[in-house]
Amino acid sequence: MAYATAQEMADRVGVDALASVADRDWDAVNESEAVAAALDDASADIDSYLAMRYPLPLSETPAAVKRVCIDIAMYHLAGDKTTEQIEARYKKGIA
Repeated sequence: MAYATAQEMADRVGVDALASVADRDWDAVNESEAVAAALDDASADIDSYLAMRYPLPLSETPAAVKRVCIDIAMYHLAGDKTTEQIEARYKKGIA
């Protein structure tokens, strides 16, 4: 289960920013499957850090975990389109 939804991601980063990294067929529309996979991957990354200290799954998702999930997912989606801002948020999130 992902710690954030695609809608929460779009609300946080903006539809245009999300489309800029999630558009796989260059039609200026984000690809829902790519976004869902990135959120799942980010959630798995978070679980790997949380498992050392907390029982999983979390009963509720704290806002800070949602934010970090979105930042990590943006990094996974961006690939070679990663900006300094996306990378900085990713590094802060995993720290």
